[in-house]
Amino acid sequence: MVSGGVTAVALTPVELVKNATQTSVLMASQGNSPTVKAPGVKNVGRVSSWTSMKRIVERRGVLGLWTGFRLHFARDVIGTGIYFGIYETTKQSLNSYYGSERANSPGAVAVAGLLCGIGSWVVTYPLDTMKTRAQNNLVGAGSVPSTTSKTSASLSSALDTAAKTAARSSKWKGVEMIILRSSIQNMIQMSIFEQAKVVIDTLTFSDGSRTLPEVERHFGRDSRVHKNDKL
Repeated sequence: MVSGGVTAVALTPVELVKNATQTSVLMASQGNSPTVKAPGVKNVGRVSSWTSMKRIVERRGVLGLWTGFRLHFARDVIGTGIYFGIYETTKQSLNSYYGSERANSPGAVAVAGLLCGIGSWVVTYPLDTMKTRAQNNLVGAGSVPSTTSKTSASLSSALDTAAKTAARSSKWKGVEMIILRSSIQNMIQMSIFEQAKVVIDTLTFSDGSRTLPEVERHFGRDSRVHKNDKL
C-alpha cells in the first residue's frame, strides 16, 4: 500500500498527459465532418504529449499536472493492498493444498495472478473512472488553442459535450476490458516474477555460499565475521 501511494505521486502527471493526448487524438477524428472542406482538418486539435504537458502548465501551473491526485492516490493505495493481499493469500493457500513438493507451481502462480488482478480492479475501477473524468475535464474547453476558425470552436464544443456526457455515464463502463487485460498481464507478470526468484535463489557468492555473510558493525565500519572467530 505504501508503494502504491509513492507511485501515485510520480505517475499522476504521466496519466494526466496521456489522457490529454488521447483526448486530442479522439477529438481530432471528429474533424472529418462533411461540412468541413479544408485539407488536413482531421489533424486539428491533435497534439503531442509534450505539447499537452505545456498547455496544462500554462493553464493551471505546475501543480495542474497533479489534477486528480487524490483519486489516483486512493486507487493505488487500495489497489496495491488488495492486489498483493489476494496474490499471497491465494498462492499460499494453493501451496498448502498441493504440499511443499509442488510449492509455487506454475498453475498456482497463474491462478493467484489472475485473481489478484481481477480483485483489485473490481474494487478500484470506480475510483479510476472518476480520476479519468476529473483529468478529462481539465483538458476540455481550453485544450484547443483559441482561434477564429469555426473548426477549432466546434472541436472545443465537442470536448465540452464529451466531458458532460462522460460525467453522466456509468462508473463501471469498460470494466470488462480492464479485467481481461489485467488477468492476462498478471498471469504472465507474476509467473515471470516467481521464476526470476527461483533463478536468483540458485545464484552463489564469490566464496560459493548461497547465504549472506554475517557482518558486525563498529562505528560505521563493517567487518565480516568468520565462524572460527565465534569459537
